[in-house]
Parts: sequence; structure tokens; C-alpha cells
Amino acid sequence: SDKEGIMDFSLSPDSQIIVTSSLGAQNIIKLRNWNGELLRTFPGNKDRINDFDFSPDSQILASGSGDGIVKLWNMKNNRLLQNIDTKVKGVNALRFIKSQILAVAGNDGRIKLWNINGKPEQEFQQGHSNSILHLALSHDGQKLASASKDRTVKIWNVKNRTLLHTFSAHTGEVNEVSFGKDDKEIASASNDR
Repeated sequence: SDKEGIMDFSLSPDSQIIVTSSLGAQNIIKLRNWNGELLRTFPGNKDRINDFDFSPDSQILASGSGDGIVKLWNMKNNRLLQNIDTKVKGVNALRFIKSQILAVAGNDGRIKLWNINGKPEQEFQQGHSNSILHLALSHDGQKLASASKDRTVKIWNVKNRTLLHTFSAHTGEVNEVSFGKDDKEIASASNDR
């Protein structure tokens, strides 16, 4: 547990590590095992850490924060691989869409792709009209869902970076989105319900 509370957490794909960030001013990343034992800590970003994601092989941990920086950590040697300055005023969400490619979204309402070497990749076709708060990758890796303050959820084709569908049933900002087990349904959570 953290005395200041936990802002975000994630579980590694191999289910061996739980990573958390605190609500406090320290912005420290903590990695624990299932017994709650602290395995290691990484220094956080200058601003609050908003999201984490592990690469599919659990070898890289990505963290994104309000300062627009994405940090990539090598989980084998516990060293910082890369600081990526996304030039976005606030990274709110990130997801590995492949082992070497990370989707990053924030307050500019767009989804941008970065490789783990810090080089920008092709951007998604169009964005939201307000901040993106959450990203979810389908189980088959073919679709990416984005949840936004603009009260919509958008589904994207990962391969060609195009918009497949926009859902606009919410009357409040959409905070979370998730794919169902078979990728045919999505669930979303909003301030409205």
C-alpha cells in the first residue's frame, strides 16, 4: 500500500509484476510481486503519472505523465531505455500495439505512434475534439478504442490507422473503455452513469 494513495496500476502480461504510481508529489513508480513485496522503484516523471503499459513480452514498461514525457524502462536490467518527448501537453493514455510500437494519447485529442527508440511513427487518421483519457487494445490486436472528454468512444483499425466507428451515447466525458472477451463488444465508463 501507499500512504498517499494509488493513482494508477497495471499488471504485467506474464502476471508476475504489479506496478503502481502514487497520488503524492514524489511520482515514484513502484513494482511489487503478488505478496505485496516491493521489488524495485523507478523515479517518475516531473508531473503526475497518468498511465502505464507493459510490452506484450513484459520486457518494457512505459509510463506517461502530465509533463508530456513517456519513459520506457527495461525490466531485465531496471534501466531507463528512453525518454520520449511527445510534445503533447499531458499524456493521459498509452498502449503497446506491438512489441516495438506504442500508441500515445493526451490532451490534444490525437493518437500518435512512437517506436521504442523514440522515433515518431504514422499518426492515426483523425482525433477527438477534446482530451483522450483512455486507450484499449482489442485481444486480437486489430482494433484500438479511445475514450475522450468529448463524450465519445472511437474504434480504430490498428493496421491502417483509420477510424472504424464512433459511439456517442454518453452525455459526460468517457473515462474508460474496454473490449469484451471476443472483441465484438466494448464497455465504457463515463461521468454520466
